[in-house]
Amino acid sequence: MSLQQNCVVLTCDRAYLQPAWFVASQLTAIPGFNADIIICSGEDLGSSIVPGVQHHQIVVPDFIKLLPQSERLREFAYWRIPAIEALAQTYERILYLDTDVFVNSSSIFELFKLDMRGQVVAAALDVHQTVRPRRRVAEYEALGLGHSPYFNSGVLLVDAARWRDQRAYARMAELCGVHGQALSRHDQSLLNLAFKDNWLELSPVWNWQYSYRNSFLTEWASPRLIHFAGAHKLWSPAAGRIPRRYREVYAHFLTAQGGSGEDLLRGDEPSDLPGQAKTLLKNLWYFNAIRRDISRFSSALSTVSHQAS
Repeated sequence: MSLQQNCVVLTCDRAYLQPAWFVASQLTAIPGFNADIIICSGEDLGSSIVPGVQHHQIVVPDFIKLLPQSERLREFAYWRIPAIEALAQTYERILYLDTDVFVNSSSIFELFKLDMRGQVVAAALDVHQTVRPRRRVAEYEALGLGHSPYFNSGVLLVDAARWRDQRAYARMAELCGVHGQALSRHDQSLLNLAFKDNWLELSPVWNWQYSYRNSFLTEWASPRLIHFAGAHKLWSPAAGRIPRRYREVYAHFLTAQGGSGEDLLRGDEPSDLPGQAKTLLKNLWYFNAIRRDISRFSSALSTVSHQAS
């Protein structure tokens, strides 16, 4: 089989197409970026407005349509799985990004050169386990499984050959048939169950799961990819706790597309310095835990292999 080298994939429905285009536009702006950029969907998205970015419509299998959903995370949350399966037939390395990711560095292409140490998937630890490594994992407890490190599915690096060889997609379909109702965190639950104790951990700089508390460490950590995984998004009203410097980039993108990006920048609240000081003092344990977690990685490209014995 003759494979192309690398691709970046995002998945979305029509409602999240604009954020997907924004992430894609950040990637195309990186000098020398040489991976294909593909937005996959179970819907017909029409043509891309971002030059060089492809749209692919995927077939959504029946087993996904029956899986648990929530008010915020509908069926489209699972689409990354059939999208990766489809692209694994064509590419050697696949980098999946959520649509609420902000590309904060031009060095993202370095991930494609990473030694994956025989693993199918590389990802960053879920932020809850960075501060509490023994934090309960609901999916594992529901199925009577032992505790294990648990990754966030917002950024995934996939070795396509190993994905195919290990029948990753078929195994996930089988898991859904048996344990579908245990997927309390949707696609993330499914991926963690499929690769429990068999995945490669990336430094948190590749999936900096942004929150108000870790915002005080963001500049220090120099994250390559910032993941606005909480309720506040770049496209949320200005009262959301996301720094203006990130929202300005998104607003500029909207304005360039003929939208009203300036609306996102109105009504910024004044800085609450006394409140920030109280937050810092109250959360020193949290900051120390984050710093301790990052210190496990000697560089941005260092990894930790989680391998079942």
